[in-house]
Amino acid sequence: MKNEWKGMLDHLPDAIIITDKLGAVRAFNNNTLQLLGYEAERLIDRSLCQFLNKVSATEIMNRLLNTLEGVSQIPVEHHELEIIRKDGKIVPVQTGIVPFISQGIPYVCFALRDISVFREQILRLKDENLQLKNTLSRSKENNERLTDFNEIISHNLRGPVTNLQLLLNLYNYESEPNKKEFLMEKFDKVVSGLNHTLDVLVESVQFKRSPEKNKSLDLKEILERTQNLLIAQIDSSDCIIESDFSKVRWVAYNQIYMESIFLNLIGNAIKYRSENRRLLIEIKSWKDKEHLMLSFKDNGLGIDLDKHQKDIFGFKKVFHNHPDAKGIGLFMTKTQIESQGGSIKVKSEPGQGCCFIISLN
Repeated sequence: MKNEWKGMLDHLPDAIIITDKLGAVRAFNNNTLQLLGYEAERLIDRSLCQFLNKVSATEIMNRLLNTLEGVSQIPVEHHELEIIRKDGKIVPVQTGIVPFISQGIPYVCFALRDISVFREQILRLKDENLQLKNTLSRSKENNERLTDFNEIISHNLRGPVTNLQLLLNLYNYESEPNKKEFLMEKFDKVVSGLNHTLDVLVESVQFKRSPEKNKSLDLKEILERTQNLLIAQIDSSDCIIESDFSKVRWVAYNQIYMESIFLNLIGNAIKYRSENRRLLIEIKSWKDKEHLMLSFKDNGLGIDLDKHQKDIFGFKKVFHNHPDAKGIGLFMTKTQIESQGGSIKVKSEPGQGCCFIISLN
């Protein structure tokens, strides 16, 4: 049988193996010897399954039986299998299975094509695709970071600029030299604070620092800078700011975010103060188990949580009729805190003020 088919099989471009219905090798061509690495005498009469891994062998035997059942219809099936060479190397092959009958005896012809290079190309394409996805992911993160900076700049610089405008108006209408000098000192404090904020933002952009980059921060210094930035609003509202950082004064946190939290929550307390009493803002820090805690409490207008609990940190959600209300500050504050693994909640009643409690991760 082998000699009868050999001349024809050697002219075919693929490795060709012919087996009987039990899978025993009855004929093959020279390409088969090159593919498997065996000598001719080592192949004849051996089971084809001996040259396949366990999974491929089981699949081949199942396909062999199914194919022979429909031999009269001469179906052609294609599969990907893995053969084991004589040197132990596993080679992926694409297999075409064709049943036929010769002299009344059923046989199966296997055409084996090495697809190692094709597999390598697929793996390389997958790797390149993964790298592309990672690049796109980094680009998305960078875009989100730039959007984050843009929100901080557009929202958080509004307060200091308003203070500068207020101080400038007072300075222009003031005639007494001593009072003008006093206003200029406050003007200088706001400008210094504004320069610091811009320096931090520019430094973050220049060095491509991630928003998750933390550093050791002095809460007392953060508060002092915030007061300098809002000095005109603090003076005009005659508010009192009390702080207690005796339990926790230093925290490892993102500087831009921490300054943004102080600026937003203190600025909101001033913006939504009650006209019936002097504004008091109390800021405290402490440690609760493994979490650092911050609270900002005021005696302002308060918020009706029965109505607005779900929207309290929503984007562009406002709860009082105020000309400067944008509904962005609390949304941005919550987003920044949660991006660092923390959380924020609020306790409030109408006319009783608000208390924002922050858990820093």
